[in-house]
Amino acid sequence: MLKDIYHKLPYKYSYIVKKAYYFFVSIYYDIRNLILYGTTDMFNDLNIETSTCCTRRCSYCPNSVYDRSLLKNKQTMPEDVFKKVINELAEIHFTGRISPHSFNEPLMDERLADLIAYAHEKLPRAKLELYTNGDLLDTAILDRLYTAGVRHYVITLHGTDEEKKSGMLKVGKLKEYIRQKKYKIKTNILIFHQDTPLDTRAGLVPVNVKRYPGDVSCAYPINPLTIHANGKVVLCCIDYLEEVSFGNVQSERLMDIWNKKDFRDIRKQLKKRIYSLDICKRCTGISK
Repeated sequence: MLKDIYHKLPYKYSYIVKKAYYFFVSIYYDIRNLILYGTTDMFNDLNIETSTCCTRRCSYCPNSVYDRSLLKNKQTMPEDVFKKVINELAEIHFTGRISPHSFNEPLMDERLADLIAYAHEKLPRAKLELYTNGDLLDTAILDRLYTAGVRHYVITLHGTDEEKKSGMLKVGKLKEYIRQKKYKIKTNILIFHQDTPLDTRAGLVPVNVKRYPGDVSCAYPINPLTIHANGKVVLCCIDYLEEVSFGNVQSERLMDIWNKKDFRDIRKQLKKRIYSLDICKRCTGISK
């Protein structure tokens, strides 16, 4: 996939590939949504954070600045709220991607396999994808998650060169285990280094962002709909501090939140590359 490629390229190349990826995927999503839902204004990806904890505090992540991800501050999404969201997705026959993460490490939630199993039972055609830094991933967890329904992994490697080398060795052993077990699992490995094209998370972390003239763009409509562990539906996957929240799935239906006028208006603006919100201006580099 183009997405897999542009994440691994230096910026001067990734910029071009990313633009092409956004263009073609946007067209694909519009056609797909018209066929499935009768409208182009529908989300295809959902990030649902079941726990806020992470094993790392990478310098290019807001977790290195704020204490939201620390074990002592752990927030978990109530199981009944998670199931409520899944049940509502089943009502609309959702077939897109579901990933139990935001700025967290999903494997720190001991309930994960059971939650995934419920999602797979209710949404058998949905793509259940796990983003993990691999710190806690082993063959036992791989077995449990495979039984639960996970067939797609994105494994992100961070830290020193030695840590990333160790991570690659570990991933290699896991892939060999997958081959031996004849599991139908797809894995994508992303290695983060100083040349990896990253943004500042709307100004929250000091990352050196390289932009070409005219490179003022947002990933919408490719950005996933994001639900934090407290149930808040936030603007996008970048909104770490919940600067813009449109509702809470603990007390509201997900599609009612999606169809709120203020949310619809913002999505229309983003599709036209109109960035009126402060967080959007910071994210696109219009302002700091």
